[in-house]
Amino acid sequence: MRGEWLAGRLLDKELQILDPRPPVKYFSGHIAGALNVRADRLLETLKREGAAAAAQALGKAGVSSDSLVVVYDDADGQLACTLAWILEYLGHERVFILGQRLQGWLLSHGHKALRPTVGQPTLFEARPRAELRATLEEVRAALGRARLLDVRSREEFTGELKLHARAGRIPGAINLPWLELLGQGDELFLSGHQIRAKLGPLLESNAPVITYCSTGTRACVAYYALRWAGLEAVKVYDGSFDEWASNRELPVEE
Repeated sequence: MRGEWLAGRLLDKELQILDPRPPVKYFSGHIAGALNVRADRLLETLKREGAAAAAQALGKAGVSSDSLVVVYDDADGQLACTLAWILEYLGHERVFILGQRLQGWLLSHGHKALRPTVGQPTLFEARPRAELRATLEEVRAALGRARLLDVRSREEFTGELKLHARAGRIPGAINLPWLELLGQGDELFLSGHQIRAKLGPLLESNAPVITYCSTGTRACVAYYALRWAGLEAVKVYDGSFDEWASNRELPVEE
């Protein structure tokens, strides 16, 4: 979503702007009217307690499943993309990510707000979309057939850097670090054309692309980058390598 579009609709009553960052960053400055909904906490809730608990947390924060939602970020997109993906997975049909980083948008279109916006608790109805999320069992069953995209750093992918129970990668995965999908300056992503130029072998098959990283947040960045580039069959394995490597029965490549 372009910054001009958001700037022209700030008074739209059905619009909900979501800030996915930790409270300390939210209170240091945000878009006026934005609700603070921590993406990292919500992802943990989804993993540990399931879709109903995540939907309940969203409703408690004041997020409606019928609203028009815009999520923004101030860094590498992990938090905005994670929150947007969770909303989409839970069935929200109108979720957009601001294509401009927060600082650039504030300079161009609005003032920095410091006073928090408190949402009114509402009902968020969960309608999970299985086609957006890959489970461990699904990834294991798809080995050798699915297009696995590992968006961690090169050092994590090759096993030089060990951050989990075992080092390495899921067998057959292709590595494209998430930072290579991001734009310059205020632009959150590269253009769709630039992203497609980086995908190489992933474009040679019609099989779904499953993105993963360490814990799921970088995989969500790749999900939206690939969708921006025109790929429709994309799933996030939010358990990611942390879950995979901890299961000694599963194969790992180095």
